[in-house]
Amino acid sequence: SGNERSGRSSRLGSVTSITSDTPSTPTRTKSTSSENGELDYKKLWEESQAENERLRDKLKRSDDQLKDTRSLLEKLQSNQNKSSLSEAEKRERRAMERKLSEMEEELK
Repeated sequence: SGNERSGRSSRLGSVTSITSDTPSTPTRTKSTSSENGELDYKKLWEESQAENERLRDKLKRSDDQLKDTRSLLEKLQSNQNKSSLSEAEKRERRAMERKLSEMEEELK
């Protein structure tokens, strides 16, 4: 168990050395800090509002594109069903023509 403790302490040491290399306070750009070092909350709010608006626009474009794609898919499926239906109609018509020919032959 002595080895486990030294392993833990070396792991902790490596973790603390990593965290000690990074600043403890979050870094902010100058655009969000005022002259006295405090955060400019109004500027942060404005930036978040601009980002939200940009994301809303992107979401709307994605929704519109999805709607258009679904509409196109529906049209293509409808056309495919129509062509399948017309194939069935053609087969049915040929069968009816054969039957008609057979009936005509019977009458002769």
